[in-house]
Amino acid sequence: MLIQALCEYYDILEKQGNITPKGYTKVLVDYLICLTPEGKIDEIIDWRKPEEYKDKKGKRKVKYVSREELLPERSQKPGIDLNIIEHRPLYIFGLNYEKGKFTTIDKTEKAKKSHQIFVEGNIEFIEGIDSPIVNAYRNFLINWNPEDEMNNPNLLSLGTDYNKGYFCFSLSGNINELLHNDEAIGQRWKRYCLDRIKSANENEKISQCAVTGKYMPIARTHYNKIKGVKGGQAAGTVLVSYKNDSETSYNKGQSYNSNISESVMLKYTKSLNYLLGMELHKTFIDDMTVVHWAHSNDNKDFDILMKFLVFDEKLYDEDLDTELKGIFNHLMKGTKAEFETLNIDENTTYYIFGLVPNNSRLSIKFFFKDKFGSILRNVTQHQKDLLIEGNKKQIPVWIMKRELISPKSNDDKISPSLLSGIFKSIFFGTNYPEELLSTIIRRVKTDSDEEKDKFVKMNSTRIGIIKACINRKCRLNNKEEVIKMSLDPQNSNSAYLCGRLFALLEKVQQKASKESLNKTIKDSYFATACSTPSVVFSKLLVLSQNHLAKLEPQYEKYWNKKIAEVINMLGTEFPQTLSLTEQGIFIIGYYQQFYSKKDDVKKEEVQNGNN
Repeated sequence: MLIQALCEYYDILEKQGNITPKGYTKVLVDYLICLTPEGKIDEIIDWRKPEEYKDKKGKRKVKYVSREELLPERSQKPGIDLNIIEHRPLYIFGLNYEKGKFTTIDKTEKAKKSHQIFVEGNIEFIEGIDSPIVNAYRNFLINWNPEDEMNNPNLLSLGTDYNKGYFCFSLSGNINELLHNDEAIGQRWKRYCLDRIKSANENEKISQCAVTGKYMPIARTHYNKIKGVKGGQAAGTVLVSYKNDSETSYNKGQSYNSNISESVMLKYTKSLNYLLGMELHKTFIDDMTVVHWAHSNDNKDFDILMKFLVFDEKLYDEDLDTELKGIFNHLMKGTKAEFETLNIDENTTYYIFGLVPNNSRLSIKFFFKDKFGSILRNVTQHQKDLLIEGNKKQIPVWIMKRELISPKSNDDKISPSLLSGIFKSIFFGTNYPEELLSTIIRRVKTDSDEEKDKFVKMNSTRIGIIKACINRKCRLNNKEEVIKMSLDPQNSNSAYLCGRLFALLEKVQQKASKESLNKTIKDSYFATACSTPSVVFSKLLVLSQNHLAKLEPQYEKYWNKKIAEVINMLGTEFPQTLSLTEQGIFIIGYYQQFYSKKDDVKKEEVQNGNN
């Protein structure tokens, strides 16, 4: 299903002119080799272009980035292999750069072999072509001798950039006359590609393609590698690969077993590489690369909205278009959003999937597709579920993920299965994973409140996640939601009341102490009270009497009254144990009571409340 969707998207990109033409590859070029008609290197020009950016302090700065050039398709085979119009320095010059010197010597003779295959293959390819730039290129191929060029000043001036840079050729004095743009080269390359395809088809196996249903040449290997996946190999990774004998079926080895045609393989790999090359279409969370796109001719606004609501809190928060903000606000209020103003079709199919690399191939951790309007409404409901007093902004997934990790842990990753479950609940509106609730509750119970990170234990994001898990489960089971946005004095749930009571007892302790406390009842008893209230509350109530006795009479009366109100609603017995969901309710009751602004009272208000 994913490969078919990527093939369909390829057709859209091809109509837009956004996909690389068949037989060509985009290469990031750093330097221009300017040749004289005799094939000598006149100079090597830095071909990178300036690009403005803002540093962390918001200051505008300039960096130089590689230029994107369209070259004949690059080889994807491992080891030494031929490229027409080469761009790699080792092939072009036949020289290694080590410790500030050039040399032709290496243990495997890789430099010599690479240069030899480059020279022989390119001389054969350009045979019979007569143009100024091609003639200069031919002379370079014939006359360049690596052993005589180890002290070439043009190469020495590059220094260590020699090993990192990519090159293309031009005619000296006319840097716009690039070798790979020569008309005769282009015509020869088209014929070369057609001959190669014809020859390959004669030798390839013909079978029914699993995607198109047509009888076509099947791809033996999916050599067009996928690049831009976090943690993937630098040369690229494959999505479809069969290497083990156990994966051979009916004597079909390698990728013949997948029955994916050569043309489909090229389509899906090119469209996926296009998506991975665009910041709007991807995001990274831990080792997972999440890719998303709309099956639309113009999908920028789709992706901006998805980034804003799910993946990135800051990227478009300030610069979000007025119309996009309007749609977001309408959705959050539950009113009809005017998608038409942005040419967004709610019925457009939207795709989201997650990739994680392993040793030999890419693993698809999840794959979702639905109408954009449906996904957006589910995403908006997810943001509504997370809302809690003290935090009414959207919470992207990376912030949710951050709260699942102990501040003291050296490992900042969560399991891919939990991450996949979170995405599923967001996009399809299903229950959040049980592991999400158990993990966030464990963090609240075990983490400490660090002074440098105030309220690490009890921040609004963590409370919002707990609220979302509990309320969504109730809603999907056709029950009334347990938790409201802010403190709910009418909530008679025993776990909620226990949480409120614990918060009041801690506040009394704080009010009674004239100095800052090194240790509060939360530090000593919170986790136990959250799990088994009956074990500790009797002791806490006795301790509170000592704390109340230290207050001024009017304050003692005020806090006694508030504690009594909660105990009267709770009844005569504290719960023996609390389930996982009830522990979440306890934590929210505590949070909403402890951070309620209603308890930040002045002396006059206390006196009025006692009357």
